[in-house]
Amino acid sequence: MAMETERSLWFVPVYLTILPMSRFPLLQRTYPTTFFPPNNDETPETLFRDGVFTDQGHMRWVHRDNPSAILYCVSGCYSPENNQYGASAFVYGPQIIGYPGSGMFCLDTRIRGPMEQLAPQTEERAHLQAAVSALTFARSVEPTPRIRTLVIATHRDHLAHGAAIYTPQWVADHWRGENGERVANCDIWLELLAEVEGLAQRGIDVQFWRLSSIGGRMGSARLAAEAA
Repeated sequence: MAMETERSLWFVPVYLTILPMSRFPLLQRTYPTTFFPPNNDETPETLFRDGVFTDQGHMRWVHRDNPSAILYCVSGCYSPENNQYGASAFVYGPQIIGYPGSGMFCLDTRIRGPMEQLAPQTEERAHLQAAVSALTFARSVEPTPRIRTLVIATHRDHLAHGAAIYTPQWVADHWRGENGERVANCDIWLELLAEVEGLAQRGIDVQFWRLSSIGGRMGSARLAAEAA
């Protein structure tokens, strides 16, 4: 029995052994958490204010009560009836007058995963890739130690709850769901967790905020995704 227990501790799923370990650490030490606003009536517009946050004078949405917390909004879209690729976008700050498109990024959803495998295009995958792109951007440009918390706003249950609630169990179960089948889009989930780990090493916690609507700043991300 002791030998079986020891062997199970060293078990690594086959698909993890072929992923680039520099990007996908075997030991996930940090996971995203859920963002809880002070009350249920709060929106991104009421809770986060326009502010000059970076040393270069770039604008960000800064928490009104916590100047070390900033907000990104992410969204994605996919139209299977038109046989089109999905699109993803994230909005990371106010648009600067005279600079159209500032404060946001738009990109096509990748048709291949991190190991160049073909991946089906879905709405969920588009939203996941928007979140991964936002986290990658934040890890590259956001200053520390001024920023301690990055809030990712989304209107998708699958993204918000999957990231903040289910990923620890998926990792423990070697990316198998309750039915024993492999978790959908686990290649992108692995990318997301790798970016969360990278931000944690810089002292930045990642929290996901499930919004009830896509108006305001969330609507900006949605429009950007549809236009990508």
